[in-house]
Amino acid sequence: MQEIKATAPSSTGRLEFLHLDLSDLRTIKPAAEAFLAGQDKLHVLFNNAGIMVPPEGQKTAQGYDLQLGTNCLGPFLLTHLLTPTLARTAKAEAAGVVRVVWVSSMAAELYSVKDGVDMSNLEGKGYIKEPGAVEKYGISKAGNYLHSVEYARRQKQDGIISVVSAHKTKRCEGGDTVNC
Repeated sequence: MQEIKATAPSSTGRLEFLHLDLSDLRTIKPAAEAFLAGQDKLHVLFNNAGIMVPPEGQKTAQGYDLQLGTNCLGPFLLTHLLTPTLARTAKAEAAGVVRVVWVSSMAAELYSVKDGVDMSNLEGKGYIKEPGAVEKYGISKAGNYLHSVEYARRQKQDGIISVVSAHKTKRCEGGDTVNC
C-alpha cells in the first residue's frame, strides 16, 4: 500500500487493508461485512486471485484443491456477498459504470469449458488419469470464465457488467508461443 501511495502522492483516494484469505471460506464473510460496514457503494470488483501449480495435493481450509478454492470458490463467495451492494450502486449510477472483472488465463483452454466444470467431481476422482496441477489450474481458470458468463446473465437486469480478462499469446520468431 505504501508503494502505491508513493507512486500517486497527489491522489485523493484511500487505500484500506481488508484481511481476506480466499483459500479459507470462513474469512470471506467477515471481510465482506467489514467492507460493507464502511462503504455503501461498490463500483468495481476485481476477482484477481491467483495461485498457480502449487505442490501436488495442497488443499484449502475446507478441503478443496487449493487452486480451485483460491481462484474460483473464494471469489465466487465474495462476489455473491457483495452483489446486493453492486446492484444498489448500479441503480444509482450511469449505465455501464458498475462491473465485476473475473481474471482468467489462457490456461482455461487447457480444460474444455464447452461441457462446463463437473461440480460433483471437483477433484477429478475416477478419471482415467486424474488431472495434475497444471490441468487443475486450467480447470480453475475455466471456472473464472464460466463465472463471468453466468454472472453477466444473472446480473444484467441489475445493471452490473461482468467481464472476463485473460492474457493472450502471440507467435514469435521461431514459432515459440509466449505470454504478452
